Amino acid sequence: MKKIFLLSFVTLITMIFVISCNNEDTVNSKVDYSFLASSKLKSFTYKSRTIKDVINDELLDAQQKIDTPPDDGQPDCSAVKVSEKTTQSFSGYGLSVIEPFISKARLFRNDKLTLGDTGLTYKDVYYYFSTVLKDNEISYSDVTKFVNIIPTVTNIYNRMSDENYDGVIFDSSERDELIVFINYYSQKLNTEVDLEIIEAIKDDLYNLTNRNLEQIEGFISQ
Repeated sequence: MKKIFLLSFVTLITMIFVISCNNEDTVNSKVDYSFLASSKLKSFTYKSRTIKDVINDELLDAQQKIDTPPDDGQPDCSAVKVSEKTTQSFSGYGLSVIEPFISKARLFRNDKLTLGDTGLTYKDVYYYFSTVLKDNEISYSDVTKFVNIIPTVTNIYNRMSDENYDGVIFDSSERDELIVFINYYSQKLNTEVDLEIIEAIKDDLYNLTNRNLEQIEGFISQ
């Protein structure tokens, strides 16, 4: 799946995004003001030149600059493929939900994730996984998993986009939904480095659970 994988992390964490027919905000958890650790993903990718080289080399091989999005409109882009597959499988639902989802995800990627080094690390990893997964076939199961996570990710995006919202951005229940989604797509990865990156992302999700907008933006900007 090329982009959709990270697409979620990074709302996924990111925190990743979106428009859905269900925008109801039901989070009632109290904000956790305890110590917020720095990003495990950033720490992991910066701990040795080797990890950064793996990411950079993959992007260079794909002729993509780290700070420049691939051409999302190309027909071989997974985001486009998933949109088309969903439209075929779910009729009008695809057009009304998937395309706005992808648009919002790109806005998040190119806005919130540019606040600092941690956000930019997630952006690099997003492009990296897009490249690694570019040749994966998209199954009906992939599409349904993607469709099912949209309401949760939509609510997270809406909270992240509201500068006046002072509650929890995502709680433990939503975090667990995101991790189930991540674990499903992790099965498409097979290198030790890729799986370590995934574990670092999940660690960050636990770290960010029950945090408010100010805390998460501070985390991204580190």
